[in-house]
Amino acid sequence: MGRLTFPPSAVVYIDANTFIYSVEGIPLYWQLLEPMWLAAAQSTLRIVSSELLILEALVGPKKKVT
Repeated sequence: MGRLTFPPSAVVYIDANTFIYSVEGIPLYWQLLEPMWLAAAQSTLRIVSSELLILEALVGPKKKVT
């Protein structure tokens, strides 16, 4: 798999899949996404999303509870 590269001071929009793969640490995707999260931690890029990410990310855990 390739690498993600971002211009300085980039703003990156993520969707629920990106968030879920990151939280669950899916190896195939984590290799690709880890540099993005590290850059965000170092404030060299900003990650944004919408409120829908929260709703979409909670579907799986909600199904497990009910």
